[in-house]
Amino acid sequence: MENYKEKIKKLLALSESSNEHEAKAALLKAKQLMMEHKITESDLVDKKELGVKKVESTITYSSRRDPWIDRLAGVLAENYLCRFVESRNWGRQTKNVQFWGLEEDVEICLKVFEYAVDCIRSQCKRIRKENFDYSAQSRSILCNGYAMGFILGLKEAFEEQAESIKSEWGLVPTMSEEVVHSTDDLKEVRANNIKASGIYKLSGYADGKNFDMRNRVAAN
Repeated sequence: MENYKEKIKKLLALSESSNEHEAKAALLKAKQLMMEHKITESDLVDKKELGVKKVESTITYSSRRDPWIDRLAGVLAENYLCRFVESRNWGRQTKNVQFWGLEEDVEICLKVFEYAVDCIRSQCKRIRKENFDYSAQSRSILCNGYAMGFILGLKEAFEEQAESIKSEWGLVPTMSEEVVHSTDDLKEVRANNIKASGIYKLSGYADGKNFDMRNRVAAN
């Protein structure tokens, strides 16, 4: 049986025909198939032809201040079929994140990453304010607990989404070989051990599980 994507491509090609009736019929049929299979024209592009792109976040962090950021970047990179590495200028303690992937994937991954970091840091600011009488170390543990809970909830939400797509459409997204090997020559990132606090971890988990990336992405 002919692959439905190939059929849509052929219909879109026919829609450029000089025969107005043929072109209109082909375009309508293509749009119908695209709606039935819930795909857009960008889904029809052969990703092997796109090449790997690197994008770098403007968010700076350190392993001491934000030890959870590496884990967040790892969860998001995996979901958006990207790779990530740390980027740090010589002699500086602060660093940021680079994502490597196909253009459309990596751009969305970066936007979602920066939005998620902003959400977590905003809640950490609130947590520190609510617990002003705690020591700095204790407040850091509370904040790390929230962040780790958020990341766990987000990871589970992604896994449930992937399982739903697999069950309904039989699709399992895979990372292209070009992206898989894009960071082979770069330093591998290992997540730090993080002390977490129970009550805020539960709060973070709920926020991560219900995190709606579409709001911020659609606004950009």
